[in-house]
Amino acid sequence: MENINKIGIGGRVKAWITRLDGRKELVFDSHNAVDASYAADIVDAYDAGMNHALDNLFNGVTTPPPNGEDGIAFYDTTAGAWHEMIMDAPTANLGVTTIKGTHLCAGADKLIAATATHVLLGHNWLTTAFVNPVANVGAAWTAQAVLVGETLTIEWTITHAAT
Repeated sequence: MENINKIGIGGRVKAWITRLDGRKELVFDSHNAVDASYAADIVDAYDAGMNHALDNLFNGVTTPPPNGEDGIAFYDTTAGAWHEMIMDAPTANLGVTTIKGTHLCAGADKLIAATATHVLLGHNWLTTAFVNPVANVGAAWTAQAVLVGETLTIEWTITHAAT
């Protein structure tokens, strides 16, 4: 555990809203806050007590997200509910893992919360959080209105590189 700050785990989150006129608007581009348990799991790669594999991905628009699935979840303050995103398979290349989720707004206007813990990436969703969190967007996230018919896309990149 003493090498946790030397491994260089970091990441970046980008979010777009595809507006009704087809215009793709970048609404968020910032570094993310990597969860301490995820960093510790990387340092202790053989720790059998943690599993951060994104291997049972969210695949629908279920509210709330199904327990036991992985990916990106966000909280809609208008509806007061958590939402899953339809996930693409993660890609990995030279210590960089990228995962992308999309969500087509089909109900009432969505206001995705500005609270740091309200946009999450993780493994094994359980009721209102991930059992094994990977990262969250941090305080840089600002509330985003997503209208009916618009699509929210979030691309999350996690970098694992020795410093």
